[in-house]
Amino acid sequence: MAATHALSAKYATIFPFETILKASGAVLSFFFTSIAIWMVRQPTSRNFARCSMLPDRVYRLCSGNKTVSSELAKDPTQAPSDIFHRLYSHPEQTGTKPVEADSLQKAAKCGNWGDNKPSDLFLKIYHDALCTLQNNPLSGVVSPPLMGSHGTIPLTIVAPLPDLCRHMANCIARAEKEVFLATNFWIHSDASTLITNALRELSRRAGARGERVVVKVIYDRGNPRQVYDNHLSVPEKKYTTGKVRLPSAKEIPNIDMQVINYHRPVLGTFHAKFMIVDRRVALVQSSNIQDNDNLEMMVRLEGPIVDSIYDTAVISWGRSFDTPLPMLPSPAAGEKGYEAVPEYINDEEDGLSTLLKQHTTKHPHYDPDLLSEVRRVNSALEPSAGESKTQAATKHLNTTIQHDTTGDAPDSDQEPQMKPYNLTPPHKSIPIALVNREPWGAPNHTSIYTPQNAAWLSAIQNAQHSIFIQTPNMNARAYNPGSIGSRSPWYHCHLLRLPRIQRCRPASAVSERDERDDCK
Repeated sequence: MAATHALSAKYATIFPFETILKASGAVLSFFFTSIAIWMVRQPTSRNFARCSMLPDRVYRLCSGNKTVSSELAKDPTQAPSDIFHRLYSHPEQTGTKPVEADSLQKAAKCGNWGDNKPSDLFLKIYHDALCTLQNNPLSGVVSPPLMGSHGTIPLTIVAPLPDLCRHMANCIARAEKEVFLATNFWIHSDASTLITNALRELSRRAGARGERVVVKVIYDRGNPRQVYDNHLSVPEKKYTTGKVRLPSAKEIPNIDMQVINYHRPVLGTFHAKFMIVDRRVALVQSSNIQDNDNLEMMVRLEGPIVDSIYDTAVISWGRSFDTPLPMLPSPAAGEKGYEAVPEYINDEEDGLSTLLKQHTTKHPHYDPDLLSEVRRVNSALEPSAGESKTQAATKHLNTTIQHDTTGDAPDSDQEPQMKPYNLTPPHKSIPIALVNREPWGAPNHTSIYTPQNAAWLSAIQNAQHSIFIQTPNMNARAYNPGSIGSRSPWYHCHLLRLPRIQRCRPASAVSERDERDDCK
């Protein structure tokens, strides 16, 4: 017995269990106490309130001639975040009063709309988005003078995710000076391989020209170090391995690539998805860079609006650039933007009778121009010999993670035939407002009045005829059909029997049958 006690005492000396337990308890107690204190004293966003009339301060900010991107062009070594705070973060004691003249007319003067004037509905939405900048100009993630602009939309894509990445890949391969790619998730996949293969092709082409191209990539992969620095520089050894697998410098010798990981703990996700090529083309999309079986959307923008998205890009980047963006001194505002594609009308009339080989990860087919891309992708929906239209559509919709779905709809349902890529007829520049929202990390709902949120609510509240919303989820209290109906008695909410789609129509346009189906 004495020996046993002696042995226990010996191991107690070697392994101080009681001390370890006490230390562990103290650490856990400190951890949970810190969490509790942080929850009670968590930060409050400045976006918790907004004014109903356009403040004089916001009007002056929008009327300025300095922007983050224009100041960065003067000295590319600066950090964009420092420039923004220097230009816009100083509160003004005399700037809280609303403008005395008509608020909508003042809002109209806050944008550069080109030759076309915005509609009244557009101005109401834009006005309400502007009003949110009073307390926090950064909430718009764009320099206020660039928030209202104009441009053209030559292409709209409604298709499975690979089709979006195919267009991105072609734009990257055709780049001449720079590429800025922003996404939330980047996961090694067939989708990402389309992009990385395009980067290799871009490097090859740049080398053949005797030039170098600058590429910036920003994504969100949460890291504990982001408690201290939201914008983490990602070293090559990390972004070339694991779940990212971007090309190494040896694989793309004619590209200067820099990667940033941006997240605002705890919940402040960088949720933007866009790409800018040579400061002449901007792609704004719904998809991340990952494989999924979703139907996604993308729009291609050209003209002065590209400068606005470019400004958002450098502000989101935050840090100084290792290699400056070569197009900083060359704004898109001086470009004409989208012009007529000579073959456009003939292409629409003649149709697509030839099935072209699709651009894939293993068999790349880069196209020389936009029209060639449209023809190639849309030709995939043409039935081959012995194949029905439904089978052709099903084959195209069966993405990389879903190969064996069988479509059983009659061919009559395929009229008009699906076109993943939709060219817009040549058109003049139209007013466009860029309404963003900055990431908010604290687990509370104080970051409410941002330009993006205000634009949504204003569109719903000021609609005159109909509202159509398509979204995978719609759970914000301000947006749910009951709230819409309670604030706007002229509307009945009608839920279509289609996934992810909600539709509202004015009461005068709802039939008796529709009324029985309202909001079910």
